[in-house]
Amino acid sequence: MTRLVYFAWVRERIGKGEEEIDLPSSVVTVADLLNHLKTLGDEYQAALQYPEVIRVALDMEHVEHDEPIAGAREIGIFPPMTGGDCGDGRARSPPSALPGISPTGGQIGWECRLAQTINVSARRNGKGAGRSFHS
Repeated sequence: MTRLVYFAWVRERIGKGEEEIDLPSSVVTVADLLNHLKTLGDEYQAALQYPEVIRVALDMEHVEHDEPIAGAREIGIFPPMTGGDCGDGRARSPPSALPGISPTGGQIGWECRLAQTINVSARRNGKGAGRSFHS
């Protein structure tokens, strides 16, 4: 079983914050996972209709879509960054211009908390400062 955690409007569109699912052996990479999830129903299709903008973290570390998922205990799936800063001067990427994807006040808070959590976790695990979600 693989634990998936959904954030912000991905969570809202899918209708759940997290779930554990059995993945078929054909799901090897993050891209495979996103494509597989879109086959699970209209709500997944709606949430993942633009997979190129979806961000993914394996065990709280940001990865690219070609990253293998084998061995991941938790996979976080969340929308793109929304612009602005986290109150510490770090800039986030600008809002997306894709249809149906618009920034909301709630996204600003979770982005910063998620990035801070991932970076703190990476430092605790001896991986340096970790990868940043910010451009």
